[in-house]
Amino acid sequence: MNLIFRHRRRLELIPIEQFQLLRALVADTSNVVPGWFWFAEMTPETVSEQLFVLAEQDPSVDVRRRALWLLREAGIPLPNTYGRHCRSGRATIRCDQVRTRYLATIADESVLPFLAKLSADDNPSVASSAREAEFSVLVRLRPGDAFSHMVETGAHASEAKLSLLVKGASAISEPDLLKSAGSQWGQVRQFAVEELARRGRLPKQLFRGADCGSCGLHSRKSHSRNWQSWGKQ
Repeated sequence: MNLIFRHRRRLELIPIEQFQLLRALVADTSNVVPGWFWFAEMTPETVSEQLFVLAEQDPSVDVRRRALWLLREAGIPLPNTYGRHCRSGRATIRCDQVRTRYLATIADESVLPFLAKLSADDNPSVASSAREAEFSVLVRLRPGDAFSHMVETGAHASEAKLSLLVKGASAISEPDLLKSAGSQWGQVRQFAVEELARRGRLPKQLFRGADCGSCGLHSRKSHSRNWQSWGKQ
């Protein structure tokens, strides 16, 4: 590659050579491979198109993964056709995980069916990444629905998930907050109590003055029972 670049002004690459050079540049994680000289006239639109082609169809996992990383870092939105030709399977697990992180950051609601399908993948790592991406997309676009779905399914609510919901907490309905205060997850109860308190809607008569883990209520069982009865009022 360095030798080709050294004689770059004396060489005229044919299309297949240019494509292979582009693949090498995209896959370079150390930023030491020369070659952008031949692509100086590419428009932003052409760069996006080429990156999407590589991300979806390239036979190399490293090229696909790196193309997805570049798309995410550049904040390039998804085309409507994205996902039709995506490779998947056990041989591309790492690429699938990068892909779902990209979708979580960039995608709109149209990608949710694709993520739902990917969340049923036979490989637990791929399925888990897809579910996380699905949650992240909902948090960005419909935080209330993301929270409601999390509570209804009883899915584990990590600190990372709840931190994503903080900015959109105002979109969460009061009935969902009341319901979630009886959750089996302490951090969800704490989140609900703090948000209700911020709104001035915390029913103080349910407090017993004793500690209940993260919420300060009498006990987990009474905590859940009291909140559930309150939510039915």
